Amino acid sequence: SWSKFLYANSLEVDGIYGAIHKLTTLNNKLFFFQENAIGVAAVKDRYVINETTDAGQLALGTGGILERYDYVKYNKGIIKPEHVINTITNLYCIDHNRKVLDIVGQEDISLSVSKGINSLFRSLYRDKNSVVTIGFDPKYREVLFCITNNGVGKTLVYNENINEFGPRSSAIPDLFISLSDQLLSFKQSVDINNIFNYAYRHNSGDIGELYSEYKS
Repeated sequence: SWSKFLYANSLEVDGIYGAIHKLTTLNNKLFFFQENAIGVAAVKDRYVINETTDAGQLALGTGGILERYDYVKYNKGIIKPEHVINTITNLYCIDHNRKVLDIVGQEDISLSVSKGINSLFRSLYRDKNSVVTIGFDPKYREVLFCITNNGVGKTLVYNENINEFGPRSSAIPDLFISLSDQLLSFKQSVDINNIFNYAYRHNSGDIGELYSEYKS
């Protein structure tokens, strides 16, 4: 399987673009994210080659594991692994250095710029101390970007069905966990005497009930 690597399998990418902060897959491709570039590592790639015994004949060849890499975007990247999420069809990332939301492989203009929300995004994502968690709700194909500063957070919602940002979510979790068929989120609440830890499964339970509170 292309997803199994021996301990000695390795591939060095161009260090001028910074350290690798994240590895993830989409459509059977292995993407790597550096601070100033995004690339794809070749893993068991297939090639069409000419047969040497019979001119004009073609054959399908298979490459090795981690034998090469290609960059798909320059001057784009991340500084933390939690700044990337893959959905069924896309890879989304928060580019810290340029303060934009981006979709890997799309047009050069960033998502937050093309949708006219970049000023809002920059007001939320202020610096590297801004806490980010990103989740994907497969039921409604929504990407949720929760950004918190000094305990105060907001969640932007991007809908892949209509390719637009919608109303902001009232969910301000500490962590999203995206599974193949559902979205989970986790929240810690502290009062003067107790610490409460809540786990929430989205799109289930009573409507409006979230982390033991009711949100309008």
